[in-house]
Amino acid sequence: MGLHILNLILFKLGNKYLPIIMDKHKNDTLEKKKKPKPKPRCFQCKKKLKMTELNFICKCKHTFCHLHLNPHSHKCTFDYLKERQEQIQKDNPKMCQQCIEVK
Repeated sequence: MGLHILNLILFKLGNKYLPIIMDKHKNDTLEKKKKPKPKPRCFQCKKKLKMTELNFICKCKHTFCHLHLNPHSHKCTFDYLKERQEQIQKDNPKMCQQCIEVK
């Protein structure tokens, strides 16, 4: 069980004081500043990428600078050969003799 530190604030309404309870943890989260997102970097050399280089995404789902975009330069783990073989099988289905009609 976590303990919450509560602040008691008195709010004056006319000639009466009304207690308002505020959670200290909620105030702390508002006071903390959000950290800016880290700038995108090349997965291989960790160089900061410019806005024009952000669309250099390899098929291994990593972002690279223009020097390491080539799959051989960053030792890509994506299997290009298997992808190409699957594409060929998809584009060229096997034909059976029953499917061919003789005119």
